[in-house]
Amino acid sequence: MSRLRARAGGLARSMRPTSSWGSAFKTLCGAGMLWAWQYATFLSAALFLPGQSIRGRSELETGFYLLQAAAMVFAVCLVVAHYRRPIRLSTGHTFLAAGGLTLSTLGLFVALRIHSLALVAASSVFAGVCTVVMVGAWGARFSLGSKSSGQLVVVSFLLASAIYLSMAMIPNEVAVGVLLALPLGSWVCWMSDATARHSLASNVFGPADESAAHADRGAPSSPEELTAGTWRLRAIPWRAVSVLVAASFVGALVASLLTTMTRGSAGDIFHNGAWVVAIVCVLTSLAMLREHNSLSVRSMYHIMVTLTVFGLLVLLVFGRLGFVVGGAFAQGCSLFLQIMIYVIMTRSTQRFDMAPLFSFSVGQAVVAGVVLAGSLAGRVVYELARQESLMLPLTCGFGILVLFYMVTSHVGRSEELFLSRTKMGAGAEAEPGDDEADLGDEIDGTTREPAPALVSASASEAFSRTEVSAAPADTSLPASAPPVVAPASEEPGDPEVFERDRLDRFAQAYGLTTREAEVFAYLAHGRSRPYIADALFVTTGTVKTHTTHIYRKLEVGSKQELIDLYESFR
Repeated sequence: MSRLRARAGGLARSMRPTSSWGSAFKTLCGAGMLWAWQYATFLSAALFLPGQSIRGRSELETGFYLLQAAAMVFAVCLVVAHYRRPIRLSTGHTFLAAGGLTLSTLGLFVALRIHSLALVAASSVFAGVCTVVMVGAWGARFSLGSKSSGQLVVVSFLLASAIYLSMAMIPNEVAVGVLLALPLGSWVCWMSDATARHSLASNVFGPADESAAHADRGAPSSPEELTAGTWRLRAIPWRAVSVLVAASFVGALVASLLTTMTRGSAGDIFHNGAWVVAIVCVLTSLAMLREHNSLSVRSMYHIMVTLTVFGLLVLLVFGRLGFVVGGAFAQGCSLFLQIMIYVIMTRSTQRFDMAPLFSFSVGQAVVAGVVLAGSLAGRVVYELARQESLMLPLTCGFGILVLFYMVTSHVGRSEELFLSRTKMGAGAEAEPGDDEADLGDEIDGTTREPAPALVSASASEAFSRTEVSAAPADTSLPASAPPVVAPASEEPGDPEVFERDRLDRFAQAYGLTTREAEVFAYLAHGRSRPYIADALFVTTGTVKTHTTHIYRKLEVGSKQELIDLYESFR
C-alpha cells in the first residue's frame, strides 16, 4: 500500500504542469467563447439576412437592452433568494444555461425573419438569465489560484474579440452555426475542466456521497465551489467598482450617441471598438510578460482614461471626420474597463472568500447596468438636443470633466481604492487573509450545530496525502493535483507515522469529514486560506466554509485556539 501511494504521488506531481496548462487552455477557450457569444449575437450582422431592413436591426437592439436588464434583475433576485434559502447549483443547471443560450440564439434568428418583437424580447430575457449562470460558472474557475487569474480574464477577452472580428469574414450561414455552437462549446470546456478538478477536489460539484453519509446526523454538507463562500454585499469593493463604472459609462454614452447620430447599427462602432480591445489586450499581455506579470488594475485604469480622453478630444476637434477614430477609442476603452470589473471581482473573490456565483453575478449586473445606462443615455441626449453642433461638444466636454474628477479625487488620493497591492498577473502575491475574521457568521445559510460523528477510515488517507512543510508552495500555475508525499517507512516511533495517526484520531474524536480533515491538517500548521485553496484546488470560499464547520465542531473561535487544542491532544 505504501508503494502504491508513493507511485500515485509521483504520478500526480509529474502530471501537475501539464494539467495546469491544459486547464488554462480550456479556461481561455471556454470563457472566450462565452464572451464572444455576447458580442457577436447582438452586436454583429451574423443573424441578419443580406440586405436586412433597419427594422430588424432596431428589433435586435431592443433585444440587446432587454438582455442587459434581465441580467441585472436576475442577479439581484439570485442574491435575495440566497438570503432566504441557500442556493445549490448542479452541472445540470449549467448545461441548461448553455442550452438556453443556444435556444435563445435560435429564437432571435427566427424572430428577425418574421419580425416578431415578442419573440425577440422573450429570447433576450431568457438569454440574460442564462448568461448570469454561465458567467458565475466561469467565475469559479477564474477564482482558483492567486497568480494568473487576472491574466486569464484578459486573454479570454482577447480570444473573444478575435472570434467576434472573424465573424464578419465568414458567410452568414456559417456565422449562425458558430453562434449556436459557442454556448455549448463553452459549457463543454467548463465541464471538462471541472470534471478533471473534481477528481482531485470533490467540492467542485459538491461531495454527494459524503452529504448522504452525514444526512442522518444533521451535519451540513459541503457546497460546490460556485456557491461556497461569503454572500455579503459589503464584501464587494464598491469604491473601486464605481470608479471603473464611471469611466466605462462615459465611453458607452459617447459610443451610443455616435451610433444614434449616424443612424447606424451598434455593431458598426462596436466593431471598431473591438479592434481597440484586441490591441489593448495584446499589449497588456505582453506587458505582463515583460514586467513579470505584475501590471496592476490601477495602472490600466489610468491608461484607459487617457485613451478615452484622447478619443473625446478627437471628436471635439474633428467633429464628424473623427467619428471613426474617436468612437473606436471611446467604445474600446469602455469595453476594456468592463473587463477590469471582472478582474476586480476575480481578485476580490479570492481575497475576501466570496462565493463565485455571488461575486460574478454582481459583476455581471454592474457591467450590464453600465452598458444599458450608457446606451439609453446616448439616445436620450440625442432626442433632447437634436443639434449636432451642440450635443457632441457638450457630451465630450462632460465626459472629460467626469474622467478628470474621478482621477484627481479618488485614484490620486487613495492607495487602497484598486486594492493597489493586487496585481492582474502571475507576479502578484496574494494578500494575507484574515483567517479568523467573520468565521462566526452564517455561511451558506447553515446555522445548525452538527452533532459529533465518527469519520470514515479514509480520513487517514487524506492526512497521508497532506503535505505539511515550511517551504512555500509553488503557485505560479493553478494547482491541478493535491500535495502528495511519499510516506516514510512505517517503523515504530516514526514521527511521520505518529503524526498521521494523531491527526486521524483527532478527526475521529471531533467528527471531521474527509475534506474537513484535509483542511484541518493545514490549519493546524498555521497555513492561510489562500495557501490551502491553492493546495487543495478549491476556491477560498470553499476553504472558508470548511473552516467554519471545523471551528464549530471544535468549539474554537480563532486559529490560535485551534492550534492550541490540537497541540494538547494526545
